[in-house]
Amino acid sequence: MTRPKTTPLPPTIVVVFGITGDLARRKLLPAIFDLYLKGLLPSQFRLVGFMRRDLSKLEFQTLIQDSLTKYHRGASSTSLKKFLKLIVLEQGQFDDPAAYERLGEQLKSLDNSLGVCTNKLFYLAVPPALYPTIFPLIKKSHLAKACESARAGTGWTRFLVEKPFGRDLGTARSLERQLKNIFTEDQIFRIDHYLAKETLQNIITFRLANPLFANIWNRGHIVRVEVRLLEQEGIVGRGSFYDEVGALRDVGQNHLLQMLALVAMETPATLTAASIRAARERVLKGLKLAHSDFKESVQRGQYEGYLNESGVAPYSTTETYFKINATVTTGPLRGVPFTLESGKGLPVKKTEIKIYFKNLKLIPVEVESGEVGNVLTFTIQPNEGVALSLLAKEPGLDYLVTEKNLEFAYATGWPDRLIPSDYERLLFDALMGDSTLFPTRGEIIASWQFITPILNQLNKLPLTRYRRGDLPSVS
Repeated sequence: MTRPKTTPLPPTIVVVFGITGDLARRKLLPAIFDLYLKGLLPSQFRLVGFMRRDLSKLEFQTLIQDSLTKYHRGASSTSLKKFLKLIVLEQGQFDDPAAYERLGEQLKSLDNSLGVCTNKLFYLAVPPALYPTIFPLIKKSHLAKACESARAGTGWTRFLVEKPFGRDLGTARSLERQLKNIFTEDQIFRIDHYLAKETLQNIITFRLANPLFANIWNRGHIVRVEVRLLEQEGIVGRGSFYDEVGALRDVGQNHLLQMLALVAMETPATLTAASIRAARERVLKGLKLAHSDFKESVQRGQYEGYLNESGVAPYSTTETYFKINATVTTGPLRGVPFTLESGKGLPVKKTEIKIYFKNLKLIPVEVESGEVGNVLTFTIQPNEGVALSLLAKEPGLDYLVTEKNLEFAYATGWPDRLIPSDYERLLFDALMGDSTLFPTRGEIIASWQFITPILNQLNKLPLTRYRRGDLPSVS
């Protein structure tokens, strides 16, 4: 958390499985290119693309150049040409042991050309369904083996794996057993890109660096918390995938629970990765539904027209909306109600956390919103920022109280600073060995322990149909 902005790194190779896929082209390559332009990559660096497509070197470079031109914020032709020279192509099928042997030989050849056993960062930008195929072959080909110098901090090997981490508690445990069988825990960096969003990173700072909040961040002063991830769009061509997953698996088990954990966790003993991750894990282990009656704690909905989307089953009951009322049993906010809400086809696109503070009722006031008390809002998207609602007397001879916001937005608060993308932050932290923004095995298992029983009972609930552009009216 307190490391310098730049630290010289030893020679490093980043290996991207699935480098021609959508995730790599839209997110990873622009993020790596950003780090390159900012001088945050090692001076001796190579990017190895491991892919199934049979492309020539020229076809591959054209594809990468087109992706960076489309998705990067202002890439010059000169810098692109220099960056492309750092990329090496390795073609092979993910289920072919010989392809992993060739990849291993390629990495040895690069080590020899650089004159050192390099750090190696593997990024699995592939569907998680391929993990059971890929992991054993990585083990068999010894790609996970670090250099002899790894104990001295160089020559390490690390692996970044994308969500979802399983479909339920059973599959998550199975996946974690595979990971544990091949890698040590300090080699594994599980990605939930929401943790890398600037506003979420700022929650800990707001809580601990400001006495205004540090002394009242407890159940004596906070009466409830809302965590919302609302989307205007529908499933946008993801019918086959989404119909198998649903909103709760897609964002509830990961993004929303990680946001909840940052708000509800106890003050970490130190601002180290180990302390912060342990504090998040304890909150998730103590999470429970707010009511004993399941129907009072969980609601679900599906937008009208969902069944007409391509790839969706004709009689699908997959939820595109959910709301969960929960509470935590540990930490400073134990017993405080939390609302987790997300859906597609809603009136607005917004991800936010609202923290409602207790009204001390020192003076009788009424306001238009009906809420009397301060509300702290963290807006994660679309316009990252923080706002605090205050009550103030309006100018004039009458005693009229109104709400006013103290707020700042990152775009105007730091107009000369570009906010790093989620993936730029995560890649940089993985290179630095900072695991703060990556969930632990315990966090993954704890989140599924909370979500799986809900999934098992979800079909017992009424499926509220709602119009696109409306907020579901659920009871």
